[in-house]
Amino acid sequence: MDTARIFMNGRSQAVRLPLAYRFDEDEVLITRVGDMVILYPRHKGWALLERGIRAFTADFMSERDEPMGTTTRPDL
Repeated sequence: MDTARIFMNGRSQAVRLPLAYRFDEDEVLITRVGDMVILYPRHKGWALLERGIRAFTADFMSERDEPMGTTTRPDL
């Protein structure tokens, strides 16, 4: 796994990305998922989502645990 350097730029924290990870844009979208911070191109957001969805195969989750059936509960 590659690493990137974190440094302060004025009052902001910045990350120096290795050449292989550089963006061809002036802005990126940023989101946090748990402890991870994810950057992705601002103008390619939907294209990335579509590509990610297409990565799932037709049998995705075909073998998953299903409830045995419905349960009858008393009326409230």
